[in-house]
Amino acid sequence: MNNLIYTLQNLWETRRKTMIGIIALIVFILVGGLFVLLVPQDKRPILQSVDPNIPRDKVEIVWWKPRFPQINSATYREVISQFEKQNPNVKIKIIDKTYGRDYYRELILAMARGEGPDIFSIYNNDLQAYLPYIIPIDAFQTVSPTSGKRYIELYKRDFVDIVVRDTIVQDQVYGVTSYVDNLQLYVNRDLLNQAGIALPARTWEDLLVQIPALTQRNQFNDTFERSAISLGTGSNVNNTLSNIDRHHEIIPLLIFQKGNPIYDFVNKKSVLGSNFEAALEAINFYYSFADFRSNNYTWNNKSPNNIEAFTSGRLAYLIHYSYLEPQIQQRNPRLNYEVVPIPQFNPNNKKTFGFFYMDVVNRQVAQNRAKKYWVDQLLLYLSQTEQQTNIAAKSGLPGARRDVINEQLKGDRKKQVFAEGALIADSYYRPDIEKTQEIWSQMLYEVHFEGKSTKDAFRQAINKYNAIIVDGPKIR
Repeated sequence: MNNLIYTLQNLWETRRKTMIGIIALIVFILVGGLFVLLVPQDKRPILQSVDPNIPRDKVEIVWWKPRFPQINSATYREVISQFEKQNPNVKIKIIDKTYGRDYYRELILAMARGEGPDIFSIYNNDLQAYLPYIIPIDAFQTVSPTSGKRYIELYKRDFVDIVVRDTIVQDQVYGVTSYVDNLQLYVNRDLLNQAGIALPARTWEDLLVQIPALTQRNQFNDTFERSAISLGTGSNVNNTLSNIDRHHEIIPLLIFQKGNPIYDFVNKKSVLGSNFEAALEAINFYYSFADFRSNNYTWNNKSPNNIEAFTSGRLAYLIHYSYLEPQIQQRNPRLNYEVVPIPQFNPNNKKTFGFFYMDVVNRQVAQNRAKKYWVDQLLLYLSQTEQQTNIAAKSGLPGARRDVINEQLKGDRKKQVFAEGALIADSYYRPDIEKTQEIWSQMLYEVHFEGKSTKDAFRQAINKYNAIIVDGPKIR
């Protein structure tokens, strides 16, 4: 009898444990299902035990970031912390670097020693030169679980044209950015008010009409107490410094606005001289503001640096990027100014000049499967709306994604102007950036100090640019 009772007790205990196990399993499945339904996809931790293809190794990702006022490690701190929380086996170390020639030299030397960063930043025009040192971001070739489309297709749809063109090579994404800065028109409201001008210029024709009222020469008539706009000059008499910051990007901008591309990205060739007369019109227009024989004369080689002139109240209009705003605030916090869209020649061909820095992957990362996987996942993560919105809010720069820009268009007027600019921003291929910039400075030097006509100087500039194209890309 005792044996029978003992057997029944064991049977009951076994069944009880089985029932408890079944109930526990059901609860686990229900809780897991609720977690999947209630927690947004980008907030869920990656369950490495579920997918054997996800590396389990602990990795540290080193990221070199050039330090700018708006973009540095602090800009990314929140989104990086979120990524690390979702993926506790990944640690990301962002190292702020001083930007300049030394940055690129240090980068190449570090990679040559096998000690380079896993991720680093380059200028959008640097991509072709650095292709031997980097690899594509493979995560963009995977399929989005929410849309069923490859991420690269979403990328092409979601990012503005200049970003898509300058970060993709042979249908592979090589770099990720969060902004597209662009040239717009800074306006000194007080100078316009004093001149009896109610509205800033919207077109170049508007601006030309305003020049006489905004221009005031000194008693010797050889320079200006006040200028309408800083255009027309390049390098000084020593062919070194310029009193117009970013003049080598303003000139191409005017060429674009005249309907002339400088480089054919599809056929990979220079087209700077393909519509010579129209491009020359843009050159002559730029030069006219520093030509004493022109009605547009309002600036010359004796004028001060244009940023200094604007912040000190001696310049009505200044063409520059959004990154200049903190400098203006610092130099003259009481300056009464606004930002308006850069004037256009043709409202049906709106153009401005834009640039950005992108983050790319060191090719040496390919030697470590786990690191390559997580570097790719990080950059894919940084390209998504939530992270892009966060970074844009922290930096104050115009976005690179269309949905981010759409939100910026609803905000502060200055942000609206630069956000609109990101949609129409353009640039051209500069395989050797420094030499290409020098072309425009040299062209104006020859006109101002060597007596060349703009036509002859421009022909020489075309020849120099074509030679740079033939020489191919150069690292800095």
